[in-house]
Amino acid sequence: MDEQWKQTIVSGNKAYAQQDHLNAERHYLQACEQAEQLLLAWRDVECATAAVAVSYQNLADLYFTQSRINAGITAYRRLQDLLLDFRHGRGRSLEARRAAECAIRRLGAEILYKLKRLGQLSSASRQRLEALAQKTQLATSHHEEVTCH
Repeated sequence: MDEQWKQTIVSGNKAYAQQDHLNAERHYLQACEQAEQLLLAWRDVECATAAVAVSYQNLADLYFTQSRINAGITAYRRLQDLLLDFRHGRGRSLEARRAAECAIRRLGAEILYKLKRLGQLSSASRQRLEALAQKTQLATSHHEEVTCH
């Protein structure tokens, strides 16, 4: 895994643990940028998709912690779009498509978990999260059976 990305995400996690949300956000946004840039370059596609997922999920969790629900949903939507684009990219190996498929499925489960955990959301926010979860489920229901680790 790319050491620079790893250091950035660790720094974000440390800031988050210390409730230094401003620095956590800065590090998570930087990790998102780094993971996006490296997504196409990494040879280990499972690590690449995991890095993108971890970056955006940590960012979304931070936003949800701060009651910035719309920002959290936007982070999830960006992650979903990246994974769908990666899966459908021209010339992608079967391994790359499968790694993206597994990451998309995990994202769908994460979104459904957030819906339950967050409980009291505005109806608009709940609808946005439900629509995102549904899009994720539809995106994976029409593809071959993939075993995810």
